[in-house]
Amino acid sequence: MPSYFHEFRDADGNEVRAFHDSSDCVNGEEHDWSDARDNEDGSSERVCVKCGMGAMHHGLMTAEDVTPLGKCEGCARGIYTKVDGKVPPLCQRCRNDAAAKFLVEKRTRELRAMYSEEHRRYHTFEHLNDMTRTAEKNHIELSTEQLMAIWFHDCVYRVPRDPDESNEEASAKLAVKWMRDVGLGERFIWTVEHIILDTEDEIPRLRASAAVIDLDLWQLSNDDFWKNEPLIREEFGLLTDEQWLNGRRAFLQKMLARDSIFVSEHATPEMEAAARRNLQTAMQQLERDDDE
Repeated sequence: MPSYFHEFRDADGNEVRAFHDSSDCVNGEEHDWSDARDNEDGSSERVCVKCGMGAMHHGLMTAEDVTPLGKCEGCARGIYTKVDGKVPPLCQRCRNDAAAKFLVEKRTRELRAMYSEEHRRYHTFEHLNDMTRTAEKNHIELSTEQLMAIWFHDCVYRVPRDPDESNEEASAKLAVKWMRDVGLGERFIWTVEHIILDTEDEIPRLRASAAVIDLDLWQLSNDDFWKNEPLIREEFGLLTDEQWLNGRRAFLQKMLARDSIFVSEHATPEMEAAARRNLQTAMQQLERDDDE
Protein backbone atom coordinates (compact mmCIF):
# COMPACT_ATOMS: atom_id res chain seq x y z
CA MET A 1 0.00 0.00 0.00
CA PRO A 2 1.59 3.35 -1.00
CA SER A 3 2.12 6.02 1.63
CA TYR A 4 1.27 9.73 1.43
CA PHE A 5 2.02 13.00 3.10
CA HIS A 6 -1.28 14.80 3.50
CA GLU A 7 -1.43 18.53 4.22
CA PHE A 8 -4.53 20.18 5.62
CA ARG A 9 -5.71 22.69 8.21
CA ASP A 10 -7.09 21.70 11.59
CA ALA A 11 -10.11 23.26 13.32
CA ASP A 12 -7.95 26.17 14.53
CA GLY A 13 -6.64 26.90 11.04
CA ASN A 14 -3.16 25.53 11.71
CA GLU A 15 -1.37 23.73 8.89
CA VAL A 16 -0.92 20.03 9.66
CA ARG A 17 1.12 17.45 7.78
CA ALA A 18 0.08 13.86 8.45
CA PHE A 19 1.71 10.64 7.22
CA HIS A 20 -0.52 7.72 6.33
CA ASP A 21 -1.21 5.18 3.62
CA SER A 22 -4.12 5.28 1.19
CA SER A 23 -6.55 3.38 3.42
CA ASP A 24 -5.57 3.94 7.07
CA CYS A 25 -6.03 7.08 9.14
CA VAL A 26 -3.14 8.56 11.13
CA ASN A 27 -1.69 6.25 13.77
CA GLY A 28 -3.40 3.29 12.08
CA GLU A 29 -6.86 4.28 13.34
CA GLU A 30 -10.06 3.96 11.34
CA HIS A 31 -11.28 7.02 9.46
CA ASP A 32 -14.22 9.03 10.76
CA TRP A 33 -16.13 10.05 7.61
CA SER A 34 -18.55 12.37 9.38
CA ASP A 35 -17.53 15.49 7.46
CA ALA A 36 -17.93 16.45 3.78
CA ARG A 37 -16.57 19.15 1.52
CA ASP A 38 -16.88 20.75 -1.89
CA ASN A 39 -13.63 20.52 -3.80
CA GLU A 40 -12.52 23.46 -5.89
CA ASP A 41 -12.48 21.28 -9.03
CA GLY A 42 -16.26 20.93 -8.68
CA SER A 43 -16.23 17.45 -7.11
CA SER A 44 -17.32 16.63 -3.57
CA GLU A 45 -16.43 13.94 -1.06
CA ARG A 46 -16.63 12.65 2.45
CA VAL A 47 -13.76 13.85 4.62
CA CYS A 48 -12.17 12.23 7.66
CA VAL A 49 -12.45 14.61 10.62
CA LYS A 50 -9.30 13.10 12.17
CA CYS A 51 -6.80 13.45 9.32
CA GLY A 52 -8.55 15.61 6.70
CA MET A 53 -8.20 12.94 4.01
CA GLY A 54 -10.78 12.91 1.23
CA ALA A 55 -12.46 9.55 0.67
CA MET A 56 -13.37 10.02 -2.97
CA HIS A 57 -9.89 11.23 -3.88
CA HIS A 58 -8.42 7.92 -2.71
CA GLY A 59 -11.18 5.78 -4.23
CA LEU A 60 -12.68 4.81 -0.88
CA MET A 61 -16.09 6.37 -1.45
CA THR A 62 -18.09 7.81 -4.35
CA ALA A 63 -20.08 11.02 -4.74
CA GLU A 64 -23.30 9.04 -4.27
CA ASP A 65 -22.32 8.49 -0.63
CA VAL A 66 -22.79 12.19 0.10
CA THR A 67 -26.15 13.98 0.20
CA PRO A 68 -25.93 17.61 -0.92
CA LEU A 69 -27.31 20.35 1.32
CA GLY A 70 -28.33 22.48 -1.66
CA LYS A 71 -27.62 23.37 -5.28
CA CYS A 72 -25.24 25.98 -6.62
CA GLU A 73 -27.02 28.87 -8.31
CA GLY A 74 -24.10 29.23 -10.72
CA CYS A 75 -23.45 25.71 -12.03
CA ALA A 76 -26.24 23.61 -10.40
CA ARG A 77 -23.72 21.31 -8.70
CA GLY A 78 -24.52 20.04 -5.24
CA ILE A 79 -23.27 22.05 -2.25
CA TYR A 80 -22.05 19.91 0.63
CA THR A 81 -20.70 22.37 3.16
CA LYS A 82 -21.97 25.34 5.13
CA VAL A 83 -20.37 28.77 5.40
CA ASP A 84 -21.03 30.59 8.68
CA GLY A 85 -23.72 28.03 9.44
CA LYS A 86 -25.59 28.59 6.16
CA VAL A 87 -25.62 26.86 2.79
CA PRO A 88 -24.02 29.39 0.38
CA PRO A 89 -25.74 30.22 -2.93
CA LEU A 90 -22.60 29.28 -4.87
CA CYS A 91 -20.30 26.27 -4.66
CA GLN A 92 -16.64 26.81 -3.78
CA ARG A 93 -15.52 26.74 -7.40
CA CYS A 94 -18.07 29.34 -8.49
CA ARG A 95 -17.20 31.51 -5.47
CA ASN A 96 -13.54 31.29 -6.44
CA ASP A 97 -14.27 32.14 -10.08
CA ALA A 98 -16.28 35.21 -9.01
CA ALA A 99 -13.60 36.34 -6.56
CA ALA A 100 -10.84 35.81 -9.13
CA LYS A 101 -12.71 37.88 -11.71
CA PHE A 102 -13.19 40.64 -9.14
CA LEU A 103 -9.49 40.53 -8.24
CA VAL A 104 -8.41 40.88 -11.87
CA GLU A 105 -10.76 43.83 -12.38
CA LYS A 106 -9.62 45.44 -9.14
CA ARG A 107 -5.87 45.03 -9.70
CA THR A 108 -5.53 45.30 -13.49
CA ARG A 109 -4.15 48.86 -13.36
CA GLU A 110 -1.56 47.96 -10.71
CA LEU A 111 -0.48 44.81 -12.52
CA ARG A 112 -0.15 46.64 -15.83
CA ALA A 113 2.02 49.24 -14.10
CA MET A 114 4.25 46.50 -12.67
CA TYR A 115 4.61 44.76 -16.04
CA SER A 116 5.38 48.13 -17.67
CA GLU A 117 8.35 49.00 -15.44
CA GLU A 118 11.10 50.84 -17.27
CA HIS A 119 13.66 48.03 -17.14
CA ARG A 120 11.34 45.40 -18.66
CA ARG A 121 11.64 44.40 -22.30
CA TYR A 122 10.57 40.74 -22.46
CA HIS A 123 8.83 40.14 -19.11
CA THR A 124 5.98 42.49 -19.95
CA PHE A 125 2.22 42.16 -20.22
CA GLU A 126 2.77 40.94 -23.78
CA HIS A 127 4.52 37.85 -22.39
CA LEU A 128 1.34 37.00 -20.45
CA ASN A 129 -0.75 37.57 -23.56
CA ASP A 130 1.58 35.29 -25.54
CA MET A 131 1.08 32.53 -22.97
CA THR A 132 -2.72 32.74 -23.04
CA ARG A 133 -2.83 33.07 -26.84
CA THR A 134 -0.61 30.01 -27.16
CA ALA A 135 -2.92 28.09 -24.85
CA GLU A 136 -5.95 29.06 -26.91
CA LYS A 137 -4.25 28.29 -30.23
CA ASN A 138 -3.20 24.84 -29.02
CA HIS A 139 -6.53 24.06 -27.31
CA ILE A 140 -4.99 23.97 -23.83
CA GLU A 141 -7.78 24.43 -21.30
CA LEU A 142 -6.54 26.38 -18.30
CA SER A 143 -8.17 26.41 -14.89
CA THR A 144 -8.86 29.66 -13.08
CA GLU A 145 -5.91 28.83 -10.80
CA GLN A 146 -3.58 28.41 -13.77
CA LEU A 147 -4.76 31.67 -15.35
CA MET A 148 -4.26 33.49 -12.06
CA ALA A 149 -0.74 32.05 -11.78
CA ILE A 150 0.09 33.25 -15.31
CA TRP A 151 -1.09 36.74 -14.41
CA PHE A 152 1.09 36.92 -11.32
CA HIS A 153 4.14 34.78 -12.08
CA ASP A 154 6.39 37.66 -13.22
CA CYS A 155 4.67 40.57 -11.49
CA VAL A 156 7.78 41.17 -9.37
CA TYR A 157 10.84 41.29 -11.63
CA ARG A 158 13.89 42.78 -9.98
CA VAL A 159 17.20 43.16 -11.77
CA PRO A 160 19.53 42.30 -10.25
CA ARG A 161 17.69 39.66 -8.24
CA ASP A 162 17.32 40.00 -4.50
CA PRO A 163 19.71 37.44 -2.94
CA ASP A 164 17.29 36.83 -0.07
CA GLU A 165 14.08 36.45 -2.08
CA SER A 166 13.65 35.34 -5.66
CA ASN A 167 11.36 37.20 -8.03
CA GLU A 168 9.03 34.20 -8.05
CA GLU A 169 8.86 34.11 -4.26
CA ALA A 170 8.06 37.83 -4.16
CA SER A 171 5.46 37.43 -6.92
CA ALA A 172 3.82 34.53 -5.10
CA LYS A 173 3.78 36.47 -1.84
CA LEU A 174 2.00 39.42 -3.46
CA ALA A 175 -0.46 37.10 -5.21
CA VAL A 176 -1.32 35.39 -1.91
CA LYS A 177 -1.95 38.74 -0.22
CA TRP A 178 -4.20 40.03 -2.97
CA MET A 179 -6.09 36.73 -3.28
CA ARG A 180 -6.77 36.65 0.46
CA ASP A 181 -7.95 40.26 0.30
CA VAL A 182 -10.84 39.24 -1.98
CA GLY A 183 -11.69 36.04 -0.08
CA LEU A 184 -10.45 33.35 -2.43
CA GLY A 185 -10.40 29.85 -0.93
CA GLU A 186 -7.21 28.66 0.77
CA ARG A 187 -6.82 25.63 -1.50
CA PHE A 188 -7.16 27.90 -4.53
CA ILE A 189 -4.57 30.29 -3.07
CA TRP A 190 -2.18 27.44 -2.22
CA THR A 191 -2.41 26.09 -5.78
CA VAL A 192 -1.74 29.47 -7.42
CA GLU A 193 1.13 30.16 -5.03
CA HIS A 194 2.85 26.87 -5.79
CA ILE A 195 2.38 27.11 -9.55
CA ILE A 196 4.14 30.49 -9.41
CA LEU A 197 6.95 29.06 -7.27
CA ASP A 198 7.38 26.17 -9.72
CA THR A 199 8.13 28.65 -12.54
CA GLU A 200 11.39 29.60 -10.80
CA ASP A 201 13.22 26.45 -11.90
CA GLU A 202 10.51 25.35 -14.37
CA ILE A 203 10.01 22.01 -12.59
CA PRO A 204 6.39 21.02 -11.84
CA ARG A 205 5.78 19.87 -8.31
CA LEU A 206 2.06 20.22 -8.91
CA ARG A 207 0.34 18.68 -11.89
CA ALA A 208 -1.32 22.04 -12.53
CA SER A 209 2.12 23.65 -12.91
CA ALA A 210 3.11 21.63 -15.98
CA ALA A 211 0.97 23.46 -18.56
CA VAL A 212 1.94 26.87 -17.15
CA ILE A 213 5.63 25.97 -17.26
CA ASP A 214 5.38 24.80 -20.86
CA LEU A 215 3.58 27.99 -21.87
CA ASP A 216 6.33 29.98 -20.14
CA LEU A 217 9.00 28.07 -22.11
CA TRP A 218 7.09 27.73 -25.40
CA GLN A 219 9.14 30.42 -27.12
CA LEU A 220 12.26 28.24 -26.82
CA SER A 221 10.86 26.05 -29.59
CA ASN A 222 10.30 28.68 -32.28
CA ASP A 223 11.82 31.77 -33.90
CA ASP A 224 10.63 33.96 -31.02
CA PHE A 225 13.61 32.61 -29.09
CA TRP A 226 15.98 34.69 -31.22
CA LYS A 227 13.77 37.77 -31.06
CA ASN A 228 13.48 37.55 -27.28
CA GLU A 229 17.14 36.93 -26.43
CA PRO A 230 18.27 40.56 -27.05
CA LEU A 231 15.23 41.81 -25.12
CA ILE A 232 16.29 39.76 -22.10
CA ARG A 233 19.84 41.08 -22.47
CA GLU A 234 18.44 44.63 -22.34
CA GLU A 235 16.61 43.80 -19.12
CA PHE A 236 19.96 42.85 -17.62
CA GLY A 237 21.62 46.02 -18.86
CA LEU A 238 23.27 46.59 -15.50
CA LEU A 239 25.37 43.45 -15.95
CA THR A 240 28.75 43.51 -17.64
CA ASP A 241 29.13 41.42 -20.79
CA GLU A 242 31.06 38.83 -18.80
CA GLN A 243 28.36 38.60 -16.13
CA TRP A 244 25.65 38.32 -18.78
CA LEU A 245 27.49 35.60 -20.71
CA ASN A 246 28.13 33.59 -17.55
CA GLY A 247 24.49 33.80 -16.54
CA ARG A 248 23.25 33.01 -20.03
CA ARG A 249 25.58 30.03 -20.29
CA ALA A 250 24.32 28.67 -16.95
CA PHE A 251 20.71 28.95 -18.16
CA LEU A 252 21.42 27.22 -21.47
CA GLN A 253 23.36 24.43 -19.78
CA LYS A 254 20.59 23.92 -17.21
CA MET A 255 17.90 23.64 -19.87
CA LEU A 256 19.94 21.32 -22.11
CA ALA A 257 20.70 19.06 -19.14
CA ARG A 258 17.02 18.39 -18.52
CA ASP A 259 15.68 14.99 -19.53
CA SER A 260 12.85 16.89 -21.17
CA ILE A 261 12.65 20.66 -21.60
CA PHE A 262 8.86 20.55 -21.76
CA VAL A 263 6.91 18.84 -19.02
CA SER A 264 3.24 18.60 -20.03
CA GLU A 265 1.27 16.40 -22.39
CA HIS A 266 0.69 19.43 -24.61
CA ALA A 267 4.27 19.54 -25.87
CA THR A 268 5.21 17.53 -28.95
CA PRO A 269 8.47 15.74 -29.83
CA GLU A 270 8.92 18.31 -32.61
CA MET A 271 8.76 21.13 -30.05
CA GLU A 272 11.33 19.40 -27.85
CA ALA A 273 13.70 18.90 -30.79
CA ALA A 274 13.29 22.50 -31.99
CA ALA A 275 13.96 23.90 -28.51
CA ARG A 276 17.11 21.82 -28.16
CA ARG A 277 18.36 23.02 -31.55
CA ASN A 278 17.82 26.65 -30.55
CA LEU A 279 19.53 26.19 -27.18
CA GLN A 280 22.47 24.30 -28.70
CA THR A 281 22.92 26.96 -31.38
CA ALA A 282 22.85 29.69 -28.72
CA MET A 283 25.45 27.77 -26.71
CA GLN A 284 27.72 27.46 -29.75
CA GLN A 285 27.45 31.21 -30.34
CA LEU A 286 28.52 31.84 -26.74
CA GLU A 287 31.52 29.58 -27.17
CA ARG A 288 32.52 31.45 -30.33
CA ASP A 289 32.22 34.74 -28.43
CA ASP A 290 34.58 33.34 -25.78
CA ASP A 291 37.15 32.47 -28.44
CA GLU A 292 37.14 35.95 -29.96
